[in-house]
Order: sequence, then C-alpha cells, then structure tokens
Amino acid sequence: MKSAIAQQVETPSAWTAISDTLGWVYYQKGAYKYSIGLFEEALKLCEKNGAPDTPRVHYQLGMAYAKTDQANLARQQFQQAVKINPNSNEGADAKKQLAQLRS
Repeated sequence: MKSAIAQQVETPSAWTAISDTLGWVYYQKGAYKYSIGLFEEALKLCEKNGAPDTPRVHYQLGMAYAKTDQANLARQQFQQAVKINPNSNEGADAKKQLAQLRS
C-alpha cells in the first residue's frame, strides 16, 4: 500500500507543481538555465494534462529569461501572464517587468 504522499506525487498536477517549485528554487540559487527548463516542463505538463494555464509559471519563466538576457522571450512570458490574469499578483508583477523592459 502506498503512502498518501506517494499517491499525491503520482498525480499529473503534482509533477507540474514539483517542476514549478524546483524551478523557483534553482532561480533563487542563480541557476537560471536549469530553472528555465523546469518552468518550460511545468507549462508542458499543464498543457498535456489539460490543466489551466497559470500566470505564476509564465511570470517565473519570464524572470528567468530576463536573467539570461533573453529579453524577447521574457517579454512574451510576461505578456502571457498578464493575458491569463491581469489582476493576479503575478499579472501585476509582470506588468511592472514589462515596463522595465521597455525602458
């Protein structure tokens, strides 16, 4: 019999959350290229599993792209975060990042 934790980790949404969280950990450590791969994986898992698109992952991916001097890709992710939910915390933060990229 599997533990409750093991059962939760086997769900597709859990792998999305794990990829997103681990990506943010790598981002915080300055390992931006690793975080980009994990954020991209989280987005792919959302799409594959029919989960709703989340502004948080797009915002975090935009931040990682910005740190690796990929301004165009960062801009695309920030715009997507705003498009999904402009009133969320991530949407508001993405708007600020977009303004900084323009200046």
